[in-house]
Amino acid sequence: MDEEAASWATESIALALGKLTPAETESSGIKTTNGDELVYVEGGSFVMGDTWGDGADAERPAHRVNITYDLYVGKYPVTFGEYDRFCMETGATEPEDEGLGRGRRPVINVNWFQATWYCNWLSEKEGLPPAYYEDGSLLDENGKKTNDIARVRGYRLLSEAEWEYAARGGRESRGHKYSGCDDPSLVAWFDEKPSEAPTDLSKAKRLVAHEVGMKMPNELGLYDMSGSVWEWCSDRFDD
Repeated sequence: MDEEAASWATESIALALGKLTPAETESSGIKTTNGDELVYVEGGSFVMGDTWGDGADAERPAHRVNITYDLYVGKYPVTFGEYDRFCMETGATEPEDEGLGRGRRPVINVNWFQATWYCNWLSEKEGLPPAYYEDGSLLDENGKKTNDIARVRGYRLLSEAEWEYAARGGRESRGHKYSGCDDPSLVAWFDEKPSEAPTDLSKAKRLVAHEVGMKMPNELGLYDMSGSVWEWCSDRFDD
């Protein structure tokens, strides 16, 4: 992610917690004091990219990726309710909701740096070291800059590979085209009526923000990975 893009784009937040303790690997999920719910995801191997032959050029060639560690992944995108509590406690500006509503709807109009500030605030609340330096660099558990996301202990954004692995269902994947199902109307939101649902979500009309968790989860129990909103990942575009 270059700084200019990170400063204006307006995705939601895909939350993760890595470098787990032995006790944390024994739980199927956790809930933060702020209300964020996360699901345990065991590491594994998967083919990343355009495995269906109809993706964007940036998704080719498909290639195998190994996630060599376990982590927790947000059960839902971070909601307005969760992000508004961060703003209330820190004095940060509340993002506009474009008239779509707040509460249980996924937060929008948050840039990449604001997403990392939310992660660091959540880490502080939970007694964990921050995951990000002020310039967006990753920090290990000792507060030193690192390029290895597996060494980051605090709450952070998912890497692109982690996000795709989790969206595909991780070790529990059944090979669905969308996250949890081959029928996009069961797992994603778009403006068309269910009977007019597109078979290719890239051809859907403008995606809209509905309350989280209203559609089917995927194999890992994660919701809304195929929409209604885009989510920030930790990777920078130039990596």
